[in-house]
This record gives sequence, C-alpha cells and structure tokens, in this order.
Amino acid sequence: LRAGLARADHLRFVYVTMVYGRFNQYIAGWAERARRLGIANLVMAALDDEAYYLCREHLGATCVRGSISVLNKYTAPSRS
Repeated sequence: LRAGLARADHLRFVYVTMVYGRFNQYIAGWAERARRLGIANLVMAALDDEAYYLCREHLGATCVRGSISVLNKYTAPSRS
C-alpha cells in the first residue's frame, strides 16, 4: 500500500462542480473557500450566463461554459 501511495504522490485531483440559477449567489464564497484551502485546481462549469460572468470574476480561467442538462451528472467537458 505504501509503495502504491508513494508512486501516486505526483498525481493531483481536479475538483469539478457546476452551478446555475439560484446557486450563483454562492460562487464568490466557494471561490474564497477554495483559495483558503489551497485548492487551485477547481473547475467550475457555469450553466448560465450569470454563473459564467460571476465565475470568471472570482475564479478566472478555470470556468467553462455549459448548458443545463440531465447528462451533466454523467459527462465532463473536454477539448479535442
């Protein structure tokens, strides 16, 4: 187990969340909390225009545009 953990030291998690609508009011707080915890690898999928603009204001380039869909629970955006 220790040998496996030692090999995994270089791996990092990417935290992904999505937001829209009434939850947009929490974006600033989430961004601040992530900074205080030292989480620099947070990606936020903004599912409406307001969420995207707030996300860009508070998180910068780690925001991606998305749209509201039930498939959001099962897919992640990627670029080819």
